[in-house]
Amino acid sequence: MIIVTSVVLVIKFSIIIINYINDIIINSSSIGIINVTDVIPVIPVKVISINIIPSHQLKQQQSQIFSFLDSKKIKYQAVDITQGPSGKEEMRKKAGNPTALPPQIFNGDKYCGDFSAFYEAVEAGKGEAFFKL
Repeated sequence: MIIVTSVVLVIKFSIIIINYINDIIINSSSIGIINVTDVIPVIPVKVISINIIPSHQLKQQQSQIFSFLDSKKIKYQAVDITQGPSGKEEMRKKAGNPTALPPQIFNGDKYCGDFSAFYEAVEAGKGEAFFKL
């Protein structure tokens, strides 16, 4: 009987705490204290890549993109198209090129370009602008 009572008290206390936290989040976000992106970070830049790299050149291209993003502290998500059956087709559709190969770069749904466009932007001193941030 004592164990059952203790368990019930723990459950009731847990529900009270959860409701309290929910109230704080809801009330704080409505007055601007908590920003949703502080809780769930938005990573708009996506680099479509492959983990099984068939050539040294492709590996070097992907590394250059990742190094640039890391050096500028730009958050990104590397998406491996070999992980799903429709990855390559979806990448090509979003890029607007039926023969596009990785790496392809996107900011959300906006297509930024391929490695050649990235390289040209960096050489022109417009590397950060390339990512449409």
